[in-house]
Amino acid sequence: LGHYVLSGATVQADANYTFTVTLSDGSQYPSVVHTPKNLHQFTVPSTVSHSAAWSISWADADGAAQTTLDIYGDSTRSVHLNLPSEKGSFTVQPSEIASLHPGQRLTAKLTVLRPGQINSRFMSTSIASGSFAMSQYIQLQ
Repeated sequence: LGHYVLSGATVQADANYTFTVTLSDGSQYPSVVHTPKNLHQFTVPSTVSHSAAWSISWADADGAAQTTLDIYGDSTRSVHLNLPSEKGSFTVQPSEIASLHPGQRLTAKLTVLRPGQINSRFMSTSIASGSFAMSQYIQLQ
């Protein structure tokens, strides 16, 4: 199986979605996803220094969700940070972005994800989840 995304539909924040995976042999596997709280007001500085700490913040932190920050730029280098979900803010340290080169425009992508429940008889390696993401541009000096 591949990656499936619900597109073209309105998905509510902080809501349960029940779905059933039906295979060609008629086997059915019920599953549930609870979407994260609404992600909004993602604030990042427009310009940051490669040698100084800088802060990000977001509104309505969801303590039940996994929160990550991905920072990537023009090169193949990127940074992936797991953030404290319940806090709603994080300070990025210079050591965490040391692999990124100054002088480039970066994208900071904040993602909140809540793992769901998929029937284990379906596939032991399958997951169901609900997530929201927001991105902002940053100039790295």
